[in-house]
Amino acid sequence: MDYLKKLFKNMPLTMMIITSMIIVGSFGLISQFNILKKFNVIDTVKQPCLTISLYGVKDILNKDEEVYIPDSMKKKSVLEAIRIKEKIATEKAEKKLGSLGTGLRIPVTSGNPVCSAKDYGVANKSLLVDDSYIFNSDTTGAFATNGTFKNLTKAKSDDYFSDALFIGDSRTVGLYMFSNLKGKVNFFCKESMNVFNLPVKELDYHGVNGEESPYILDNLLNTHQFNKIYVCLGINEMYRNVVDYYNAYRNVIHSIKDKQPNAMIFIEGNMHVSQIKSSTDATFNNTSLVQRNKAISELANGRDIFYIDMNPAVCDSDGNLIGDYTTDGVHLKANYYRLWSDFLRNNVVY
Repeated sequence: MDYLKKLFKNMPLTMMIITSMIIVGSFGLISQFNILKKFNVIDTVKQPCLTISLYGVKDILNKDEEVYIPDSMKKKSVLEAIRIKEKIATEKAEKKLGSLGTGLRIPVTSGNPVCSAKDYGVANKSLLVDDSYIFNSDTTGAFATNGTFKNLTKAKSDDYFSDALFIGDSRTVGLYMFSNLKGKVNFFCKESMNVFNLPVKELDYHGVNGEESPYILDNLLNTHQFNKIYVCLGINEMYRNVVDYYNAYRNVIHSIKDKQPNAMIFIEGNMHVSQIKSSTDATFNNTSLVQRNKAISELANGRDIFYIDMNPAVCDSDGNLIGDYTTDGVHLKANYYRLWSDFLRNNVVY
């Protein structure tokens, strides 16, 4: 003990570094056997303990239902099991899934067509449905058409958005932070949000009047009135099958409509991912995103619920997010969020 005291006294910086390394290493080891039990798919031989433990910290802070683990970090045995499962699902499929193309249940003047994308054949078929699947067949109620249709048009000014609420995940956070709509639109968004946890989690509200407060969705809609509500959720739900996603999305829209019956609702199609991402990732790919967009587009009635799809503003001819526009294949670079905001200005309803 006296020896250690002398070392700390004579070499304080060196001993602090050594002590820190011991603490950090211990934290990583403890994490592997405790908070990281749910991440046992990670190859702990190749990945540093501290790097792996960060997934546990993120999970604790955000209470994520599902944490994305890159394939490069997974054990070979886990990857092989995934491949076998996908092969079995593919063999059981009645026919090959391709791009779903365009088409709405409403006039094209009342909503954007779903932007199609090239299918690279890597999509996990167990997460999808046959391309002839009908998601919404309602003849009455909020999601049914009644012959009354409003047309999409260009906003006369940005004042149009002053009574609008934008609900979303990290992509909408980027729209709030980097587009020229900041301060002109009410934003309600947070990273890692999805349609499954939206009703129960707190999101950050950024009001045009300067209000900055956390809310649960119901509380916000009970205390604030909006005439337009935009919903953009889907990238964090890619691990769930498309039918579950559609049903959860439908419930969210129904709940919003119950709370704010006079508001027009804009369902925003999910932005596609890059060609590199879409052609190599079994989960995060445009084949799956297109199918999810088709599903939620069927909720549009052209009357007070509209589907808008910003992908043509940021995608190439194959429906891939343009590589120069993104750093990770999923999110836009800061200076390209203006393409999204410009699209929104050109697709409004009066």
